[in-house]
Amino acid sequence: MRSRNCDAFRSYLDGLRNTAKDNLKKCHNDTESLFEFLQRKEVKVESNIMNDIQKICNEIAFTPANDTDFMNSLYKSYFETFFSAMRKAKKMEKEV
Repeated sequence: MRSRNCDAFRSYLDGLRNTAKDNLKKCHNDTESLFEFLQRKEVKVESNIMNDIQKICNEIAFTPANDTDFMNSLYKSYFETFFSAMRKAKKMEKEV
């Protein structure tokens, strides 16, 4: 189930100026651009982490996919951390 906040974020990305979109598209790894990564429906999490999370959820009878507020909070935390790491990496790159 996709949350409204994730959909709103993707709509926001689509509404960016071409200059911003082009910069996101220029930033890429071997498989996809940053723009494509941000547009992707799901964030990939390592399987061992997911196994740990699933074990904990089972113990407390919690289904995170059904809790949109929780999922929105996770996505927000993920992208705040992601962009913070990107800014830090860029700053370190300029210092070298």
